Amino acid sequence: MKRVLWLLLIWTVLLLGCHEKPAPSTEAVAAPQATELPATAAPVSGTPQTILLTIAPTSVPTPTPTALPTQAPTPTPTLTATPTPVPTPFSLVLLSDTQALAYNGNKPNATAFFQLRDWIEEHRASDNILGILHTGDIVDNGFKQWEWDNVAPLLEAVHDEVFFLPVAGNHDIGTQLKNYSAYLKQPFLNAYPAEQKFEGGKMLYRVLSAGGEDVLLMGVGWDAAKSKAAQQWIDQVLADHAGMPCILLTHGFLLSNGTYLKPVEQLIAQRPAIRLVLCGHARDYQTRAFAYDDDGDGFTDRTVTTLMLNMQDKAKYAFRLLTFDPLTHALTVKTYYLNGAPAEDIPDCGPISFTLENAY
Repeated sequence: MKRVLWLLLIWTVLLLGCHEKPAPSTEAVAAPQATELPATAAPVSGTPQTILLTIAPTSVPTPTPTALPTQAPTPTPTLTATPTPVPTPFSLVLLSDTQALAYNGNKPNATAFFQLRDWIEEHRASDNILGILHTGDIVDNGFKQWEWDNVAPLLEAVHDEVFFLPVAGNHDIGTQLKNYSAYLKQPFLNAYPAEQKFEGGKMLYRVLSAGGEDVLLMGVGWDAAKSKAAQQWIDQVLADHAGMPCILLTHGFLLSNGTYLKPVEQLIAQRPAIRLVLCGHARDYQTRAFAYDDDGDGFTDRTVTTLMLNMQDKAKYAFRLLTFDPLTHALTVKTYYLNGAPAEDIPDCGPISFTLENAY
């Protein structure tokens, strides 16, 4: 019994020791930094608990960028390429041996040079006429000023848009005299500066810029190229205009019997720039081509076509319109009677109007 009572006593003491509060510590304990809960939090029974909260830094929201009004890009202008101009054909009026017209021009009903003037003015724009060429024998006797006066109406067609390039024929310098003095006094030669003339106008040249290219026009008067000085002048002009095709005007070259003047042929043969020759003097008309081997290799390098025209009969005087195509270098030859009607072929002479391919 005593043993039981002793055990109960010990159990009671143990129970009482479990409920005894521990003595407070005398050491100072640093209070941890804390964030209080809101007052609405439910009370905690027993010893109050301090709850430490880790506070994340407040994230400042990144502002949504305000979209600026987008300006539509200025469209790049579409550049339209300027079309390359197509070379425009141009024309020259070819006259020759008008001496009978000049001789008869003092008659009351003589209108030949007025008709030529009017035809040129009427067709200048439509055919793009840039110049008038004359291969000589403008008058019958160059020492009779009244004949030159009869030619004057023709020169009224000459102005800033249309030039006049003549050469002297044997009649212009006096068939027997062969004297240039009267011819060189004619005012139409004043259009050419001294550097473009040999001895005042016995020979002359001009550069025709048309259709996107330059062509050298050279006129050699009757017997004017015989001297060494004349040959040197011709060579210098060609050298100064190297690369340009040359159209040669001379009074006489082809003859009616099928032959030709050899000094003129030698002038042409020795100068590769010459591509086309225009002449008169012999009656009716001819077209003849000469082939040249300029480099001596046995092959043709150049074909020179000569057009000869001399239809001076009053009843059927004819002149020509030469139309050049810069794109193909073709030459279209149209021949007209004085009244403007197309000329008709002469059986013994062949076609009077035609086209030459690669003519210059």
